[in-house]
This record gives sequence, C-alpha cells and structure tokens, in this order.
Amino acid sequence: MVNNSLHGSKNLILYLDYATLPALNQLMHFIDHFEDKESLRLFGLFRFNLPESIKNYFPENHIYITQRGNEHINDQLVFNQTLEEIIQHTDALIKLEIHLNLTHSFIMFNDILKILSRYPDKVSFKHLHLYDDGSGNYVKLHQAMLDKNFEEELRSELHLIKTDKKFKNNTINFYFFNEFLPTTYHLLRPDYFKNNSKLNNLWEYLSDKQVKMTYFDHARNWSYSQQFLFLELLNVSLTEFNDSLNSLLHHSLFIGTTTLFINEKALKDEQKSMNEIILNSLHDPLHPQYIPEKLAYKKHPADYQNEYLLTQKYSDIKIISNKIPLEVFLIFGMMPKKTFGHASSILLSLPQERIGKVIFNLGHNIPSHQITEQKMLANVLLELNIIKPEQILTWKDFKIDGI
Repeated sequence: MVNNSLHGSKNLILYLDYATLPALNQLMHFIDHFEDKESLRLFGLFRFNLPESIKNYFPENHIYITQRGNEHINDQLVFNQTLEEIIQHTDALIKLEIHLNLTHSFIMFNDILKILSRYPDKVSFKHLHLYDDGSGNYVKLHQAMLDKNFEEELRSELHLIKTDKKFKNNTINFYFFNEFLPTTYHLLRPDYFKNNSKLNNLWEYLSDKQVKMTYFDHARNWSYSQQFLFLELLNVSLTEFNDSLNSLLHHSLFIGTTTLFINEKALKDEQKSMNEIILNSLHDPLHPQYIPEKLAYKKHPADYQNEYLLTQKYSDIKIISNKIPLEVFLIFGMMPKKTFGHASSILLSLPQERIGKVIFNLGHNIPSHQITEQKMLANVLLELNIIKPEQILTWKDFKIDGI
C-alpha cells in the first residue's frame, strides 16, 4: 500500500548490539559512511556510552543515541521507543537498514518487528546486517554437531525453511533471515563452515550471503579525522590510545578473566584472585609456566578488580586501558608480539604464530556448564588451527585446582 501523504523517502539505519565485536563493526560501518549526511541513524550500542558530541557532525535530528532502559543489558526499551518516535515524526517513506548482533538477532529483531508492524505503509526493509559475536556461535555449532542426528536435522531444517518459511532449531535458525529479507552475514570465521563436512549444507546455503569479518588494519582506509572520530565514539583520548598502544607493541600480552576466588579458604585467608595466582606463576623463574618476556595486562571487561593494584606487586607489568577493546588495536593494524592468558574470542582474529599458551578454566570448583563451554571452545580453536594441543593450559598447570 502506498501512503500518498508521504513526501519522498528517507533512509534510517539502526545500530543495535550488546557486545564488543558486533558493536565495533557497526561503528566501523558508521565511520565508513560518515560522508552520508542524509540518512537518519539510531544507535543502541550498549557496550559503549556514545558521546552526544557526534550529533554535531550531522544535521539536526539525524543522529539518535539511546542507552539501556534499566539494569538489564539486553533491555532495548528506550531504543524501541525512540524508533517509534522517529517513524511517527518522519513524513517520508522510511527505507530501513538494520545492523544487529547475530547471536541475539531474534530477540532484537522481534522487538523491532512489533513496532514496524504498526506502520506497514510507512516503512520498507532495505537490508539486514548480522555480525558474529565472537566465539559463541562456533561453540554452539560444535556442541550441536556432537549429536549423531545433526546432519539429518540440518537437512530437515533447510527443507522446512525453504518450503514453509518456518524453523525450529535454535542453534542454526538465525542463519535463515535471508528467507524473509535481504541479509548479509558478517562471519568471523567462515572457514569453520566451509571446512567442516557436517556443515556442508549450511555453507552451501550461506556462501553467497556472507562476508568474512575482516577488520585488521581497517583504519588505514580512513582519514585522520575519521580515525579521531572513531576513538571519540569510544570515549578514548588520543593519549590513552597511544599509551596503551605503546605498552602493547613493546610487551607480550596477558589476557585476564573475571575475578574468581577459588574457594572459601582462598577468599578468607589469601584473598587472591585467579589472575593473581597465575601471574605469580608466570613471574616465577622456577615455575614451568614462567614467561621471561615483559607483560602487558588486559583485564576482562566483567572483571571488577582494580587492575592497577597489580602494578604495585608487579612493577614491570603495563596496563592496557580497559576502555579500549583489543580489537581496536587490530582495527588500527597493531597487534601484540605474543598473546598469553585466558581463552578469548580475540584469538580467532590473531595469526597462530602470535599466540602463546592459552589457559582454560577447567577445575572441580567451576560449574559444569562452564567446563563444557571451555572444552568446546578449546576444540573449536584446535579445529581452526588457531592453537595446538601443547598450547593448552588448565588450572592444574598452576596448582589452582584444590586450593
């Protein structure tokens, strides 16, 4: 149906995400198309507190920034309300381009669709972009493929989606959005699909709908002002970036994990976090896991331990600002000499020769579902030839288990 009261058309680009990697890719898309001053843009990138100052680069009412609705990180209430207000106050046909986190795409898209269904004659879909959220999807696929009936179920799922436009398998259903609207999948490791025989049918379906997520040295394509704006979006000053970059380039990197006390005794008597115990070992020349290189430390975003307390004990450790995701350095074409520490999605973006020993949180004090996830992640990294078996460490290598 054509609404004759509308005047022309207007592009509206939605950027919505909860996590680091998809959000950074969406911000890169924004910087790549920075010269487009006509499109409206609505941001809901809850991983970053985007500054209001970016509105100054665009005409009035062309940039909208929302934050979480409440304490729940996946609450997009304010985003949804703002989207509806934009639609209501725009007197043109809206051509919608949507950028979402692949893993959470159903939750995100369903909320958006509820709003759009109220304005069928005012909004048309232009394109959907879905971005990998680190290693999570690959771990889920690996686990699903352990089922002996997986390939048969996959064939059934593909037939169902093509004939009845329905799906039921939560592990793979978000790979079928293209049946409903034009979709591009930005995959971190498409080779996982291409080289795994059990995924042949899915790869055949996806191959012409996906692009490899390549962000290393992407900033080379930007002007200096675009590079500066990208850091401004992250609320990172040039001084902070250069200080952390200098530490990264001249040290090997240790990736931390969330602060976990091993058990009640460690909590009461020693107050040592897992990171501290491991760093003690890495600094001990007599320990089998001793690392002679000078280290830079990057804590996990969910670790509330004050990383600067570590510098009081380890004066030679340099701290990488927690405001700067490691992926940002890769975007600027920089990477550490060597990366050690806890298993992280960043490993999927590093060349094998830049990766040292990788620690997986396996021990009897860890919840069983987390142990399963860690084992699956180790298997994914092995299948992709990112690490070799001899690079795998667990808590037992640091005598953590059983403290």
